[in-house]
Amino acid sequence: AGTVEFLYQPDEKAFSFLEVNPRLQVEHPVTEMTTGLDLVKLQLHVALGGRLEGEPPAPSGHAIEARLNAEDPERGFAPAPGTVELLRLPSGPGVRVETGVEEGDVIPTEYDSMVAKVIGWGRDRAEARARLYRALTETTAIVRGGTTNKSFLLDLLQRPEMIAGTVDTGWLDRLVASGGHLPTRHADVAVLAAAIDVYDAEQQFERGGFYATASRGRPQAREEIGRTVELRHRGEIYRLAVAQTGPRSYKIEVDGASIEVEVEPLRPFARRLTIAGRGLRVDCVTDGPEHLVEVEGVAHRVSRDEGGVIRAPAPALVVAVNVAAGDEVEAGSPVAVLEAMKMEMTIVATHSGKVREVLVAGSVHVEAGAPLLSVEPQAVEGAPAPEAPRIVFDALVSPSESGARLRAREHLQALRSLILGFDVTVEEARGLVAGFERARDELPPDDPEVLHGELEILTLFADLAELSRNWPATEREELEEEEGERVRSPREHFRSYLRSLDVEREGLPETFRARLARALARYGVHDLERGPELEEVIYRIFLAHQRAPSQVPAVMALLDRRLQYADALPEPLRDAFHETLDRLIVAAQLRYPVVGELARSVRFRLFDQPVIEQARERVFAAVREQVSLLAAHPEAPDYAERMEALVDTPQPIIRLLAERTGAAHGHEPMLELLTRRYYKIRALEEVALHVRDGRQLLTARYAADGPHVALITTLAEASELPEAAAAVAALTSEAQGSKAVVDFYLAWSGPPADADAMAAELLPAIDAAQLPPPVGRVAVAVSGRDGAGVHYFTFRRGEGGFEEDRVTRELHPMIARRLRLWRLANFDLERLPAVEDVHLFHATARENPSDERLVALAEVRDLTPVRDASGRLTAAPEPERVLAACLDSIRRVQAQRPSNKRLHANRVLLHVWPPLEVPLDELLAFTGTLAPITTGLGLEEVSIEARVPDPADGELRPMALRF
Repeated sequence: AGTVEFLYQPDEKAFSFLEVNPRLQVEHPVTEMTTGLDLVKLQLHVALGGRLEGEPPAPSGHAIEARLNAEDPERGFAPAPGTVELLRLPSGPGVRVETGVEEGDVIPTEYDSMVAKVIGWGRDRAEARARLYRALTETTAIVRGGTTNKSFLLDLLQRPEMIAGTVDTGWLDRLVASGGHLPTRHADVAVLAAAIDVYDAEQQFERGGFYATASRGRPQAREEIGRTVELRHRGEIYRLAVAQTGPRSYKIEVDGASIEVEVEPLRPFARRLTIAGRGLRVDCVTDGPEHLVEVEGVAHRVSRDEGGVIRAPAPALVVAVNVAAGDEVEAGSPVAVLEAMKMEMTIVATHSGKVREVLVAGSVHVEAGAPLLSVEPQAVEGAPAPEAPRIVFDALVSPSESGARLRAREHLQALRSLILGFDVTVEEARGLVAGFERARDELPPDDPEVLHGELEILTLFADLAELSRNWPATEREELEEEEGERVRSPREHFRSYLRSLDVEREGLPETFRARLARALARYGVHDLERGPELEEVIYRIFLAHQRAPSQVPAVMALLDRRLQYADALPEPLRDAFHETLDRLIVAAQLRYPVVGELARSVRFRLFDQPVIEQARERVFAAVREQVSLLAAHPEAPDYAERMEALVDTPQPIIRLLAERTGAAHGHEPMLELLTRRYYKIRALEEVALHVRDGRQLLTARYAADGPHVALITTLAEASELPEAAAAVAALTSEAQGSKAVVDFYLAWSGPPADADAMAAELLPAIDAAQLPPPVGRVAVAVSGRDGAGVHYFTFRRGEGGFEEDRVTRELHPMIARRLRLWRLANFDLERLPAVEDVHLFHATARENPSDERLVALAEVRDLTPVRDASGRLTAAPEPERVLAACLDSIRRVQAQRPSNKRLHANRVLLHVWPPLEVPLDELLAFTGTLAPITTGLGLEEVSIEARVPDPADGELRPMALRF
């Protein structure tokens, strides 16, 4: 048997004899598939003495064979042998495959480089070509260290000459000579795929270094966000900035184009890339600096490190860099000196060339593998120009989302990536927040989709922040589990976990396991068994903690928006938002205090304030009812009891003053009520009501560190102050005693905009009244017509008349007494600006001016508790709000001082009006949750003074709680 070869000349329709080979040739399957014969079987038949009888069968259909060879069309079809890493061969109707290799085999350089023969048969030539093309498309042959000509074969099958059947013996030579056999289709995608491979490889390398340091208890991770990759394709160099924006998503910037890529792993070496809405199958194998990338069957060779990056071989200190950008270096010449483990090592150039860029400076620490400098290889004289035109990437850019909803959705997804620790820079984070707010402004405030997205981001931040909280846990279950050892913070637990990624081995509590599982679920990981997926996610969580400063503005923006649109939260989302805010307050209160404080403010506005206001309105309604009853029945037998109950009301009753001022003449209990409330700490004697010129006045006496003090009070419209002051002056002249004080309770419609202007109007009226000499102090309480804007002014007699005591502005003298301001008698006090309801003083000891401190005073008027479904106390909104306001006031002052001149021994004093009826164990647990927010403010003590029922007789007795 043998093979006879002919050459067909289409123009002459003639065959020309070429040669005879006494064997079967590689193309024999074409004959077998068109005749139905088994030539090998017939060979054996003849060899055994048999004969070929009868007529040969008539040809049927058409067959085309393609040789899949381990050769590189880009390098002149040079052999490209290597190890067969993956081999997937096609099947199906009209398809035949013959191969002699399998996965794991090595294709040697000494023999034929053929990997397989793929044959397509069809009823005609077009069908045969189509079946062969489909079969080659379904073929995967990954050769590590080499490549195949698959892409070249596919390109040939799609050529017009091949489709038309007009090829000749010189066609292929002409095609190769012109470079037409080198594909350009999908070159842009191939470069992107190689860049992602480089990013992933470097990320994996750094992750290995991270776990090496973590195993020694000192985890370290690269702080730079994203990485720059330099690749070469067909002689052109491309510099790509690659950032991973999600578990399987990347953003690549190259030549001014910003491209979003989604990656879906399919099998080893194979992925599906989705770019601009189009899915593309990509096979990629890396061999050293070479990336062989096949995109939808089109192969490209992409190279990296062509610039010659020289890297640090180990973690070290850079002692010196011996070269500068632009210097010429020879291979082996020293370029830098490093020091590691007290030993110096000289780093030499790996090749000759010009230093393109020095990437480090002296006296800095670098990690293993860190780039030190790049050396551009020396140009070869007469080297050809780039082999192909530069790739344009614009077609891969996704169109910008046009609608507000789509833009909001896009920005929320990017913010989610930011919180999860993916590659989003600080500048990008700012842009995301601004872009989201612009899109959000175009949507309804109560849009459910956007609200769900905002909630998810806040919850994500809380989940991850709980793992980095650096305050010891106070949960009872953790304390029991860790009995006998130091109570560790979640942050310390996480650092311990990083040593081995084994919860059991590190002896970590169940509460940490629960927190960890919740955080891992955010990345789609639900198994704590160590593996590449878990290692990747834990590393990303560490990066999220490290990159938290860029996340905080985004979280703050979302919280600010919720504060701005507090009424736009739908009922179905309220419970979830409440829970997330509670967790944010605890998780962020120390490491990210601005987040914790803002979350507390949002919770107060959304959930706590309505509860407090409802309770306050109930109190005010009851006060209005009782005051009206007392006004109508001044001789009621239980008048004194009702008055005493009103005096004990925790809410500031002066807010109701305007409602009672100017009412019909007659008995007005509001005057007595306000007087008894302000002077509650004094035992008032000889209380009497007077009427002068239709105006009610009250007189009383009380003991105060010496002779009795005469007290005269009245209430009036602010416009009536001169008349009221004159009436007081007349009544004071009749009073007995050497010392007197006066209170005016004023309702002021349309008061001046600021307190200074108010004081400027009040003082002349007081001076003009010419109060008798015994009057040494005048206190004025002012309430706006709507009950808002309560202000206090104190005027003391001086040499030239009355002068305002600015230190106690916004404090009634008796409130100052109740807050124990007298304890600062040995200090010079300077009143400082503070938030509403907080009285902040800078105190300087008279005998020791170096003794300086800040003192914040405030009153708590509501103790409405918030409990969960089990009845456990979860919050006391008003005390928390008041304490946070005090701390914020101190924090603002401290922030304005140099770090070496910040004040210590600072104090906060809270006076609680209502009786404290919370069980002591709950109270101690509650104060324990508040303690962390006081850290870092130089506080010596927070004191809470209240009255508690005595267990023996139920009598209210004073108690002080300090922490």
